[in-house]
Amino acid sequence: MKVHINELKKGRKRGFKVRWHEDGKPKEAFRKEFKDALALQAQIRERLFGDSKEQYHKTYLTESQLNDAEAALLELNGRLSLREAARLALKHWIDAADGIPIEEARWRFLEQLESENLRPDTITKYRQTATRLAAHFEGRTTTDLSFEAVKDFMQQFKDPANFNGRRREMNRFLNYIVGQGWLPSNPLKGIKSKRIDPKQPEVLSPEEVVELFRVAKQHLPEDAIPYLAISIFAAIRPLEMKRLASDARIKKLINLDTGLITLPADITKGRRVRNIRIRPALKAFLEAYPVKPALSDTQFKKLKRHLAFRIPHDGLRHTGITAIYMEHKNFGDTALETGNSEQIIRDHYLGFWTDAQAEKFWSIKKSLL
Repeated sequence: MKVHINELKKGRKRGFKVRWHEDGKPKEAFRKEFKDALALQAQIRERLFGDSKEQYHKTYLTESQLNDAEAALLELNGRLSLREAARLALKHWIDAADGIPIEEARWRFLEQLESENLRPDTITKYRQTATRLAAHFEGRTTTDLSFEAVKDFMQQFKDPANFNGRRREMNRFLNYIVGQGWLPSNPLKGIKSKRIDPKQPEVLSPEEVVELFRVAKQHLPEDAIPYLAISIFAAIRPLEMKRLASDARIKKLINLDTGLITLPADITKGRRVRNIRIRPALKAFLEAYPVKPALSDTQFKKLKRHLAFRIPHDGLRHTGITAIYMEHKNFGDTALETGNSEQIIRDHYLGFWTDAQAEKFWSIKKSLL
């Protein structure tokens, strides 16, 4: 004895007829939808024979809602009922349309950054700008971050470079807020970065580099000399240099046999491996001072106090890049070795030396050793 489902394709009544025998009499029932017919079939089989493997119930949930419910039950795995889970979620639910306190958005943003495996110094920059924004709008919600309000906040940054840096950091914070649904759109879209006319980068002269090493030898520990030599002759960024000097692999990374300094992805700013040539000038310093490079911020400040000239911002790296370019005479090769784009080097890093100055720079080893 079976419970049959027959599809009705002809006539005025289209759908599915369920037929079975009960108490020796034929029975039938009509269902318009196939799922409803399956549900009735399962119900009859369970009542008559007790052999239904599945139990079907008619529901007013949509297909999408049913899928969500099934997925939720699988995730809960019996730990909570669906109703208990819903009540718990609603207890902590926030109506995104009303926004949330900016301070709450700030710490949620920082939690997100922590999960993205960013470097500590990168997180620090985002934290400082987000904290500054939250302090400016203390007690306000994310929906208060209108175009005019954010524009007023940005007016405190007068220097174009500082303005662009803060804008870049704040843009990530605001995009996070928009992505969470706590703000309809990012107000920074209407606030453009400021144009910065390229200025001639300040670099040290070869004579000043010689003086720098002489003063360092007089006032700093021995391990500061190779640190300064690598910073200048290899044109390594200050933060990259700190990571390299503190890395347990430093003896392998600075390889005099291969003539290369290898900066792994976890050291470089752009998280891309970079190889830098150890030129004869740098090799001479590293051979003369075979100690682990080290230079504290306090020692660097002491060095600057004893110099008769001023070291410009990032001046050691800019000087090294200028010298490396004068050897390559090619922006592409210089960019590949120093880890910057050709445009950035051209506009912001490259000083102007004559061939004689470049030759004097690369022969500094002869005047000191």
